[in-house]
Amino acid sequence: MELAPELFGEQHPEIVQVTINLAGLRASQGRYAESEALATEALALSRRINGDDHLDTFKALTNLALALRNQDKLDAAAGAYAEAVELAEALFGENHATRLNLMNSYAGLLYRQRQLDRAETVMRSVVDGRTELLGSEHIDTLFSMNNRGLLLIDRGRNDQANELFADLVARVDRAAPPGHWFRWVTRNSYARTLMNLDRRAEAEPLLLESFEALHRALGDEHMHTRGVLANLVELYEAWNRPQEADRWRARLNEPSADGDEAGADDSGADDSGTDDAGAHDAGAHEAGDGDAGVGNAGAPSSRPP
Repeated sequence: MELAPELFGEQHPEIVQVTINLAGLRASQGRYAESEALATEALALSRRINGDDHLDTFKALTNLALALRNQDKLDAAAGAYAEAVELAEALFGENHATRLNLMNSYAGLLYRQRQLDRAETVMRSVVDGRTELLGSEHIDTLFSMNNRGLLLIDRGRNDQANELFADLVARVDRAAPPGHWFRWVTRNSYARTLMNLDRRAEAEPLLLESFEALHRALGDEHMHTRGVLANLVELYEAWNRPQEADRWRARLNEPSADGDEAGADDSGADDSGTDDAGAHDAGAHEAGDGDAGVGNAGAPSSRPP
């Protein structure tokens, strides 16, 4: 980094690219404060040398958004994401995969801020855009649908969520390989909507099947399996079947492999919490929200573990 100005001069575009790459490296190392400083420097340089509507400006901006978000500087990160989404449209087009992936991350950040109206609007745009670009049964489209359904659950719009998840389960069954874990994650979410509608007899077999499949595929300590366990406890408590509730609670609270009590906290909403595919942002480092679930349906959605 110290040699770059000597080789290229202070105002050479190569300086911007070197700074962007170093910001991405620091983020990949978890050194987010350093990444923020470097991304801020790269953004200012790129705007001065390349202009506002340049790919390197976009890369620096997305790196900055990531660094801010990972330090829980949510307001500043939201501003950077919003600007990056707007710039992505100018650079790539409205329904380009880069822009849609970035919007997906932005929606997760909005959820963390509890800006639910805005988050839902952005999520709906991601679903519509991915459906047009990739098709209605592409895995990225299905992940986006799952995210939107989880937000509907979180907002208490259970009839809409139930309709969405009934459709999503059928689509995933057609698109995903037999036994794929995402089949059972969507069934768990669908069962959550049935529970919220007091249709417990319909929810029970979905949850039991989902637990068995995820237990075999991922193990009891994985967040998806634990999300189903948490839903089973809640189902039987609401159904006034305390013995079954206690049995599943004991399973949920079994000590983990490292000896800690597992607890039930993993079942909640976590918009980034899975660290998923992230935004494919044309070269900027991003390991962000991607297709993480944002609502509380017992288990957040994520990319394969």
